[in-house]
Formats: sequence, structure tokens, C-alpha cells
Amino acid sequence: MKKFSSGEIAFYVIIAISLVMVNPPILGLINSYAIENPLTFRLPTLWVWLQFWYALMIVSFLVSAIRIKRWSCYQDNKAIEPEERGR
Repeated sequence: MKKFSSGEIAFYVIIAISLVMVNPPILGLINSYAIENPLTFRLPTLWVWLQFWYALMIVSFLVSAIRIKRWSCYQDNKAIEPEERGR
């Protein structure tokens, strides 16, 4: 089994926490807060909450795709050799 790098572990932890934060049990708690405070930064509170977690997931994925060496498409530097077609 391959060992995960610290960057991969951080990525998986961020994704797991973000997925938990946008699911109904947590949204019920946020909705209670949103009823008392309907606007945050002049935007709907629940919308700001969801957009924050989705943006965090997207940024985490992009940073991980650039920084994690195992995810790099340049790790195999094999030359592409054409094959002959059978007729």
C-alpha cells in the first residue's frame, strides 16, 4: 500500500470536512442562525455558508492538483510510439 503525502492527507481532510459542513444535519444549525441573521455581507447567510465551503473544496482541489507529485501527468516520460494497424 502506498503511503499518502502530507499534501494528500490535507486534501482529503479538507474535502471530508467540507462535505460534512454542507449536509443537512449541519445546515439545520446554520439555518437557525440564518433565521436570526438573514444577511451576511449583504448576502443571504445560508448561501454565503454554502459558497464558502464549495469554494474551499475547489481551491483545495486546484492547489492539490498542482502541488501533489503523484497527481502529476508528467511522471511518465515515456515516448509515444505508433503501432501498426492490422489489415
